[in-house]
Amino acid sequence: VFEAKDEAAAGRIRDAVDTHIADNLKSFEDYNPDELHKLSDPVIVESGKYVILCVSDDNETARKTIDKYKN
Repeated sequence: VFEAKDEAAAGRIRDAVDTHIADNLKSFEDYNPDELHKLSDPVIVESGKYVILCVSDDNETARKTIDKYKN
C-alpha cells in the first residue's frame, strides 16, 4: 500500500508499480516460472491518493478485502 501526497503523485506511483510488475514478469520467466501466473494478473487499485498492489493466489478475496477498506 502506497500513500501519495496527492492524486497526481498517486498516478506516478501507479506508473512505477506497473513498471515494477512488467520488470518482474521478465525476470520470473527464467527464475521462477511457477509463480509467473501471480504476476500476470496482480490486483492493483488506485483510490484517491492511495495505490494498492497485491500479488496473490486468490485475487477475488484480495479484491474483496481491498474494497472493504478503500473508502
